[in-house]
Amino acid sequence: MSIKRTIHSFLIIVSEKIGLTFSDAPKNKNNKSICHYFFISLIFLLPHTAHAADPYQVAKALVTTQTCTNGETVDELLDHKIRPSRRDLGWRVFEDDDGYIVERAFLVSKSMEIRYRWHVDGHGAIFATNSRTENLCS
Repeated sequence: MSIKRTIHSFLIIVSEKIGLTFSDAPKNKNNKSICHYFFISLIFLLPHTAHAADPYQVAKALVTTQTCTNGETVDELLDHKIRPSRRDLGWRVFEDDDGYIVERAFLVSKSMEIRYRWHVDGHGAIFATNSRTENLCS
């Protein structure tokens, strides 16, 4: 897992804990950079927090912050593309033999769900597990 990705995942987790998300900030790069620098300073001020990160939350953060080809994150893309027309069942994280399965599900009808699934291995690499997920960001 790269240092940049690790820090970014940690920033997402910390921001969720204090109730701030990057979607709260305006979409220009200067404000996102300010948020990043603020949270990076938190890493140095609160070093014990980085070691206490829940691996489930880290796996979720790695997937939700993954950037697609159009510049949106996976989470933003699913919110715009699917969520308005379907009932959102939210994000779920399951432990797997060699990592975690991260899933976002939407209810289509009473008996049918659409699932987007990713496998996050122990090194932080992310793999789509079905064709729907593979085609999401392309």
